[in-house]
Amino acid sequence: MRRRRPLRRVLAGLILLVLLAVAGWTGAWLWVADRMNTHLAAWEAEQRSAGWTIAHGTPTRAGWPFAAALILPDLNIVGPQNMVPGGITWTADRLTLALDIRHPDDLYLAATGRQTLAIAGSGPIPFAAERLVAHAALQPGGAPTAATFRARQLLAAFPNAAATPSSLAIADMVGTLSVDRSAGRDRAAIAMLVSASDIDLPEKNGLGLGRRVAALAGAVGISGPTAMPGGAPMTLAAWRDSGGSLDLRLLRLDYGPLAASGEGQISLGATLQPEGTARLHATGVDAAIEYLIHSHVLKRPAATALRAMLGLLISPSASATPSALNVPLTLKSGAVSLGSVPVLRVPWLTGSGD
Repeated sequence: MRRRRPLRRVLAGLILLVLLAVAGWTGAWLWVADRMNTHLAAWEAEQRSAGWTIAHGTPTRAGWPFAAALILPDLNIVGPQNMVPGGITWTADRLTLALDIRHPDDLYLAATGRQTLAIAGSGPIPFAAERLVAHAALQPGGAPTAATFRARQLLAAFPNAAATPSSLAIADMVGTLSVDRSAGRDRAAIAMLVSASDIDLPEKNGLGLGRRVAALAGAVGISGPTAMPGGAPMTLAAWRDSGGSLDLRLLRLDYGPLAASGEGQISLGATLQPEGTARLHATGVDAAIEYLIHSHVLKRPAATALRAMLGLLISPSASATPSALNVPLTLKSGAVSLGSVPVLRVPWLTGSGD
């Protein structure tokens, strides 16, 4: 009996230590969750003062023991009407914000359930994904300056002229975003890198090279101011008038017979429609032209003239490598032109949707 008493005391001491550790860990978890709630409320108030509308159901806590999470049901975010003509709206059944309490500087976001996105007066575009997550590195006393995101099995439905939805599916998409608030005109204030694979375009996409894009990767640098003085919402017109522009790099495009890369710059014209110039490097151009003819995107007389002009621009190859095209492009009024020859119309840039 005497030998059992020390053992019982040891077990009792261990149980007490476990209970104290659980209580301490739970206290830390509650503290982090409360801080998340406080910071979320402050962030929402700041965005509302800048013209945003943010609404959601009552947040609920989750994630114990290793993550402190807030679940926001029925999320609805509406951008200022003067920021994007026609506005921007995002809705989601549920958005989860989570912090690993062992690494509280890392914020994770996951959107689940049904979602919609409406941009520039378009109708709500419903979409869903098997996985749609983002990670942001928090900065002391400020907003995140870097973030990564990933989407898997993303499916979106687009209405067309026949009022029957057509779908866009992306098997896998990853991206990074960085913000440099001290950037001037000499470097990008916002930089984004995105890559996607196995993209199935809407059936009536107007591009003429089929539905499947095997791979697409690009980089975007946004120059110009990122916020108006005094916290007022940035508008596209103000951004344009302050020298805003997009620097684009097409790192990879595998679409039908076409393999391309390129670089260019886009700005906004007088009617806030995108205009720009670029230089394209591509192989498989002749086969792509045949695709455009058979899909009735390009008429044969125009194709003949296009081939004649391209014959002066394609560099012949003495090896087994296909001949390469190196040519300037322009974008204006929703049309992409090679030199002075329009080769592709992108109707959604002008809002016509035809």
